Amino acid sequence: MSQSEIKDYFDRMRRLIEHEDTLEMQRLQSLFTIQTILFGALAFTLGDKVQLNKPVFLYILAGVGIVSSLSFGTVLWLGSRAITNLLDHWEKIADLTLSGTNPRKNTAPPDVACDALGIPPIIGFHLPTSFQAWVLPSRFAPWVFGVAWVALLLLQRYIIPEAYK
Repeated sequence: MSQSEIKDYFDRMRRLIEHEDTLEMQRLQSLFTIQTILFGALAFTLGDKVQLNKPVFLYILAGVGIVSSLSFGTVLWLGSRAITNLLDHWEKIADLTLSGTNPRKNTAPPDVACDALGIPPIIGFHLPTSFQAWVLPSRFAPWVFGVAWVALLLLQRYIIPEAYK
């Protein structure tokens, strides 16, 4: 491949990564918007006092909250996997391009390989541990919202009725 073809290829890869990142941010924004509306509706419905005799609103709102958390969580997980796969592909192709067809020849980090090819490196990172990846908003937020809705259901079902006996 010529230098211009290599640059075009990496430009296309960069656009794919940017597109996936934009989609991830839009999905997170939608998740936060839906959850904010649901929690606001719950607060409006309950008002100043906990209505123990009509928990149907809580059940409906919690059901929608849990389902939306699961749905967005799945989509966000798949989107972050797509970004990870694109970054892995970027590094692999940079190594292959720099070293010919034998990636073992190149022991340089991806940023060095990109510099050698005259391509700006990706400003991003691979997290070394799964825990660090797990606390990113795209993976953590859906679980937090889902657990919050389950906790509200459990509170309404078991703890709040006991307090009013």
